[in-house]
Amino acid sequence: MSSTLTVRAGNLDTQTTVNGTVPQFPEAKSWTVEDGAFLEKTDMDAYGTVAVLGRTVADALFPDGADPLGQYILIKNIPFQVIGVMSKKGASAGGNDQDDTVLVPLSTGNLRLFGARNVRSITVQVKDGSAINVTQDQIQALLDERHKREDTQIINMAAIHETFTETSNILKVFLSFDRRHLAAGRRHRRDEYHAGIGHRADPRDRHPHGDGRVAAISSPSSSLRRWSFPRLAA
Repeated sequence: MSSTLTVRAGNLDTQTTVNGTVPQFPEAKSWTVEDGAFLEKTDMDAYGTVAVLGRTVADALFPDGADPLGQYILIKNIPFQVIGVMSKKGASAGGNDQDDTVLVPLSTGNLRLFGARNVRSITVQVKDGSAINVTQDQIQALLDERHKREDTQIINMAAIHETFTETSNILKVFLSFDRRHLAAGRRHRRDEYHAGIGHRADPRDRHPHGDGRVAAISSPSSSLRRWSFPRLAA
């Protein structure tokens, strides 16, 4: 889940995209933490008010080399402690500044910032690019089985990235909801797919917020039930 919100630190503020996410995000996105640590399962379970900043936001709120780690920012007048800063990611293929973001625990974001109970998109990274189509089919079958309808869309990001120099092996899943039920409607394209999928964690040295740990990525042939996706998409 995400929303464009005003974030403040002292007498400075900036409007940015606040994303509710899970500990596996850095690994799923191939995006490392530059300073500090990333979110952990304990932050999710405790609805922790902690945040990891994208580099653009960190520079805007803590200029002139100020260290944001341990400092507090306000999001919707709720104080969040900064526990990490992501490495510089740069612009997306669409030209959007990926560093212009604040990452908070999904549980906290849904409850206190977004007013939502369900995720709308999940990202999955496949270890073996040659198995991405098989993985996609397995995910689609699991989604259809769990939701009892065809209501999801999966985008094969690897197909999109073939246009560029780097390979991604990422599937992006989109989920749509009404107030009580998942809204039906699935669209097909030859090289594009839509639906929903989970993030993953990065090795790091954790500050007082907890111990460091690594979440392993499931291989395409592994059971999909090892992913956190079914719980998040419910």
